[in-house]
Amino acid sequence: MKLKELTETEYLVCSHPCTMASQSPFTYNHQALIWGLLALGAVFTVLRFVVRWKTQRRFYNDDWLALASWVSLLILAALYRASSRSVFFLSNYGKTFYTTGTPPTVSLDRLIHESKVFAIVHLVVMLFFWTTLWAGKFSLLAFYKRLMEGVSGYLRWWWAVVIITILTYLGSSLSDILTCMPLERRWKPDPLTNCSKPDYIGSIIISVKFGAGVDIATDLLSE
Repeated sequence: MKLKELTETEYLVCSHPCTMASQSPFTYNHQALIWGLLALGAVFTVLRFVVRWKTQRRFYNDDWLALASWVSLLILAALYRASSRSVFFLSNYGKTFYTTGTPPTVSLDRLIHESKVFAIVHLVVMLFFWTTLWAGKFSLLAFYKRLMEGVSGYLRWWWAVVIITILTYLGSSLSDILTCMPLERRWKPDPLTNCSKPDYIGSIIISVKFGAGVDIATDLLSE
C-alpha cells in the first residue's frame, strides 16, 4: 500500500493521536529502567575498583575488562536513547496499521527517514550489545587465569575456552552484519530489495538463534 504524499499543512507527525503523549509512560518506563540499571552497574563497578585498591593497591585485567563492559553498556544505552524516537514512531505506526488496517497519515519521507535511522542505529546497537556481554565473559576468564596461576594442566583448557569465546564473539558480531548485504539494503524503503524479504528474515532468525546459543554456551564454559 502506497502512502499519500502530504503538503506541509497536511503533514502530521507523531504528536497527536499518533502521539508522544500516549507513548510517554512506555518510553519513560523503559528509559528509567535502562538508566537505573546502568547507574546500579556504575555503583558496583566503582565499588569494585575501590575495594581492589584498598585491599591490593593495584588493578588487574579483569577489573579493566569489567569497566570496558560497563562503558560499552553506557554507549548502548546512549544509542538506544538516540534512536528511541524512531523506535516508538515505527512501533506506533505498525500498531496503528495492524489494528485498523489503515496506515497512519504521515509523509513518506518521514517514514523512510525514521526507518533508516532505526536500521543504522540497530546495527551499531547489536555490535555494542555483543561487546557488553563478551567483555563480561572475558573479565571472568581473566579472573580465573589469576586463580589458575601455578596450577599445572589447567591453563591449556583456559586457553581453549578463551579461543572459543573470541571466535563466538566474532561470529555473533559478523552474523548481524552479514545477514543482509550490502548494508545499504537495511535502510532501503522498497520491500522488494530491502531486508524484509522472506529469505533475509530467515537469515536474521538464524543469526539471533546463533547469538543466543553461543552466549549460553560460553557462559557455561566460563563457569
